[in-house]
Amino acid sequence: MPFTVHQWPASLQRKEIDALPMGARTAVLVMLRAMERDGPHPEAFQTKPLGRHLQGISQANLKIQKEQIRVLYTVYGTRIVLLSVFKKTSPQLEQREYDAALNRKKTVDSIIASHGDVPLVH
Repeated sequence: MPFTVHQWPASLQRKEIDALPMGARTAVLVMLRAMERDGPHPEAFQTKPLGRHLQGISQANLKIQKEQIRVLYTVYGTRIVLLSVFKKTSPQLEQREYDAALNRKKTVDSIIASHGDVPLVH
């Protein structure tokens, strides 16, 4: 079953993925293609659902050239929605990104509940 990868906000790819170092950016895009083909938890990548307090958000961990990259996303049927992509530099930054992802997920929930759609990742 093919999945589609979406993003919220619409500028996520341009502002967050493209801001990563070249190797990390490429690895994230490769992982997203694997998700389209294999679903939200492709075997080749380390993914995990986060705690209950993060309400269904999952995390993919990538380690590229000694840098840790986090990809936060949620799944709606065959739609995978990216909520945040960042390079982990501190626990405070990570917590800030978790909070932002949770707020973004609430927005996506309301968009999908009103039968809207969120932008695709290209």
